[in-house]
Amino acid sequence: MVNRFPVLLLVLVVARCTPLAVRKMDARYGTEAPRDRVAASSAVVTYEHDVAPIFNRRCLVCHACYDAPCQLKMENFSGLDRGASPAPVYNAARLLEAPLTRLGIDAHSTQQWRD
Repeated sequence: MVNRFPVLLLVLVVARCTPLAVRKMDARYGTEAPRDRVAASSAVVTYEHDVAPIFNRRCLVCHACYDAPCQLKMENFSGLDRGASPAPVYNAARLLEAPLTRLGIDAHSTQQWRD
């Protein structure tokens, strides 16, 4: 029979080091400080010509499937309006899978999903 204690010990050590790494990132790069951005151009921006190509090339690679990070699905407006889940997707302390809230199935409005 294989001794699983060393593997379990390694997993626990790595899981406990994750919060320390996050703190070091804050110390190195600073805490999050989002700010409102203002467009430098006064040109008219349309979704079809200006925004959709960026989503198609950069975002939909990860955010168009059922296991999208943060459950943010960007393939339609309902997913964008719903927004992302604040629950961490990659959480080393979680041993079981996180319960999903499926768009249009488990919650039918943005407020229901966020609640």
